[in-house]
Amino acid sequence: MTLSYIVDLQNIFDYFNPIFFNNALHCSIRWGKRYNKLRRRIIRLGSFNTKTNTIRINPALNSDEIPSYVIRYVVYHEMAHAWCLNIDPDMRFHNGEFKQKERLFPEFDQARKWLDENKTVFFAKQSGCRVWPLFR
Repeated sequence: MTLSYIVDLQNIFDYFNPIFFNNALHCSIRWGKRYNKLRRRIIRLGSFNTKTNTIRINPALNSDEIPSYVIRYVVYHEMAHAWCLNIDPDMRFHNGEFKQKERLFPEFDQARKWLDENKTVFFAKQSGCRVWPLFR
């Protein structure tokens, strides 16, 4: 990974919020922590924390080896979680309403295909972990 390569997550969030979420999301977004030691058997690409109202993106995605549409998809996916939980705090993750919202992402098929074909190889190279589930 190139140290000078930095993806601006806030820029992606600010772009999607008015277009897909009516500016209804008021959460923070940041890169998660990078661990040098193998601490977990499962890698999450992103997560939304309802208590802190924070989206965290796995720092392994901050790489010039990851297509930008994949990073945008992961950000959008977590924004969709925040949006759905704003509507119904008891909503189950990845239910029908969430999946409908997720499919509105313009590069959905392309991003999912790349992840399906590359996630295990890329993230195994990064950390030696298997990748499942993709999101939380």
